Amino acid sequence: MSKPTQLSETEKGVRDFIRAQMGLHGENGFSLSKKTGRSYTYTRERVEGLRAWTIADVDTLSALWGIPVLEFFSQAVKLR
Repeated sequence: MSKPTQLSETEKGVRDFIRAQMGLHGENGFSLSKKTGRSYTYTRERVEGLRAWTIADVDTLSALWGIPVLEFFSQAVKLR
């Protein structure tokens, strides 16, 4: 496995917003990985902040939760 990357402040905000939404939607790493078609390891690394979520991931989560993509980023800025 390659070395985890340092997240930018915006990436940290997106991570925090996704974690909050996971709580609101009753998701855990296993359920989210299954619903997004990603491996548990992939999902866990992003939930824990070891790697950044991609824009494609945000698109998927946006559709899953019915949240506009821009909301992920606008909330990310507010959370930082």
